[in-house]
Amino acid sequence: YYLININARFTGLSGTSNLMGSVYVNGTRTTIVQQQHAQTADSSATGVNLMYLNGSTDYVECYVYTTNGDLLQTAYSFFQAHLVSV
Repeated sequence: YYLININARFTGLSGTSNLMGSVYVNGTRTTIVQQQHAQTADSSATGVNLMYLNGSTDYVECYVYTTNGDLLQTAYSFFQAHLVSV
């Protein structure tokens, strides 16, 4: 099992924005994190999920987006996967 952690930080939000992140395993979306933000400021969408990966052929992808075209802060955005059990 792997602990999957995603954080997407956006800056300069304009009006009401939906911040979203998705985790895909083998091309299929498995996790969605979302936060609605209604101010002009910085904000993050964060999610954690424990999932089985076979360790040899499974692959994980992460995508983040916002509904208003706000800027992603790459210095504070991350995707992590940690093996926690065999």
